[in-house]
Amino acid sequence: MIKENNKLDCGVEVLRIILMVFIVSHHCIVHGIGFSDLQSGEWIGNNTEVYAFCNAFLVVAVNVFFMISGYFGIKRDAAKAKSLHAECIFYALIGAVFVRIMGGGGWNVRYIARAVLFPEIFYWFVFVYIIIIFLSPYLSALVSRLDRCEYRNFLIVSILVIVVFDFYYGYSSFGFTKGYSLLNGIFFYLVGAYINKFGLTSKINRLFALLLYLVLSMITGGLASVLAYLGKQEHAWNMFAYSSPFVIFASIAFFLTFAGIKKESYYKKIRIFSRRILAVYLFTEYWPMREIIYYPINCVNFVPKVIAIFAWSIFLTFTISFCDNIRQWLFKIAGKR
Repeated sequence: MIKENNKLDCGVEVLRIILMVFIVSHHCIVHGIGFSDLQSGEWIGNNTEVYAFCNAFLVVAVNVFFMISGYFGIKRDAAKAKSLHAECIFYALIGAVFVRIMGGGGWNVRYIARAVLFPEIFYWFVFVYIIIIFLSPYLSALVSRLDRCEYRNFLIVSILVIVVFDFYYGYSSFGFTKGYSLLNGIFFYLVGAYINKFGLTSKINRLFALLLYLVLSMITGGLASVLAYLGKQEHAWNMFAYSSPFVIFASIAFFLTFAGIKKESYYKKIRIFSRRILAVYLFTEYWPMREIIYYPINCVNFVPKVIAIFAWSIFLTFTISFCDNIRQWLFKIAGKR
């Protein structure tokens, strides 16, 4: 399923790094300064409009990561799933030790059992990704059998279902949870596969794709700001759902801005860094770590908090990615025994 000329896609490797900075920045906003309180109507912070617009540009990251998986294709590989599981265990345990050292809790027999047996419970994205690994042969079969018209119609119907039943109505009993679901992951996986199969990266105007991403994100931020101003905080938060039509198309546009850029001379250097990106997510998204990870943001007063958020996110992304060399070295030693 993977096209040969997609294997050295430098643009996607750069995109992975940008997306992880986006995810950490998004978490800094929603967890670090408590912007997620907007969904319960309890947000009492200042600069609501600033955070709303910033978050609107960042929220595409998870959708785009699923698209990248579909673009390159995933093979059902038990060894890959096992390796991912081991990495989750490593960072869940490292996170627990770190929290304990810093004076927090999260270190008991029950926790250790959960971290070793099923660490993915702490990381919904990884949990969905592992399921997609095992479903990949059937998804690949679907991709290969559909012609362009059938595939396009299938995606259009899927978008309508997601927007109506997830974004608008939010039927959680049917697996619709504002995009935090296996269904959403599979949809964007298939979008990425569609882009790959029909070579859309060579046909799209990247500047147009970038402008579309910017416009749609501004619409999301604008609507959220207006709704929050009108006192409809829960509806304002809903605008950031992964299943929002504006977020869906902004995600596709952002992916198309980078995918298909070939710079073979830079590929290997960027790939060395981009393949360590998952460590950033696993370390920062371990929930007992959040208070510690995002504490510095709330202590900064000498620069605007938005600047502090992006600076801290970039620092965490590069630092944790570099430190992941230790984990890879330990795994390499363990694999030889």
